[in-house]
Amino acid sequence: MGTSLQQLYVEKYVKDENSNWLVLLHGFGGDTRMWKRQVEAFREKNNLLILDLPGHGKSTKGIAELGIRKFEELADMIVDVLKEHKIEKATFVCVSLGTLVFAGILSKHPEVVQGAVLSGAVLGIHAFWRGLLQVCNKIRGCVPYMILMNILSGILLPLRAHQKSRKFFMKSGKALGRREFMAWFNLLVNDIDALKDVKRLGELKGNLLIVMGKEDHTFIRGVKDKIRSLKGCKLKVLKKCGHVCNIQKWQEFNQVALDFIESMSEQGVERFNSLEKQKQQHINKK
Repeated sequence: MGTSLQQLYVEKYVKDENSNWLVLLHGFGGDTRMWKRQVEAFREKNNLLILDLPGHGKSTKGIAELGIRKFEELADMIVDVLKEHKIEKATFVCVSLGTLVFAGILSKHPEVVQGAVLSGAVLGIHAFWRGLLQVCNKIRGCVPYMILMNILSGILLPLRAHQKSRKFFMKSGKALGRREFMAWFNLLVNDIDALKDVKRLGELKGNLLIVMGKEDHTFIRGVKDKIRSLKGCKLKVLKKCGHVCNIQKWQEFNQVALDFIESMSEQGVERFNSLEKQKQQHINKK
């Protein structure tokens, strides 16, 4: 097996050696292009490391070839990349599937995690959708994978307003190919509680921000249930937004994420809330 650096495609933006590192992890079927609306804004005050997960984008090998069956198994690959780039600690900005990959990193390598912004966080799923995914996984060998992709996009992005995100998902997912799509689908279904089950999530306290779309009906209930036990964690819900916040409401996502990253400290949530209150007061005055 080659090194993780050879297997995972990476884009790197360095502001200076003293700036914080942000590691960006995309969602199912995505790649580094998923962050095109974030790069310029995020690199202004931070160093960036953006990865294509195995089988996605320009990464050379997929999880089917690598034999990966758990999100924790991906953690070693990504942490090896951080080490190769001499990144000791980073804030992880993750979307959807990327939040499950982050779960593996936090569980196995908490020492590299400074904080996290989790968008479309998979912290629980409605029983109906869970059951439907399990049924689809059992019959995945009997149906064209594009049908499964349509079902998955319908679960994640059901409304007309989500069309842009759904189009990106379908185009990128098709590029995975049948074998790799099936491997990721199986991993997602069997390890969908990876983030929910990570005990260390609560230890991030003021260094954890979860961003959800109000129309993300598949996952927002699970987040609201879980967040009660995550003391110090901040939840931001974006109106008229579905599952993929960084695409559908990218300007709001960028602002809320950057405000939080700047305010991260033991008093991070309090300072973030103060910024939010000031902005709302400004809007009300107009």
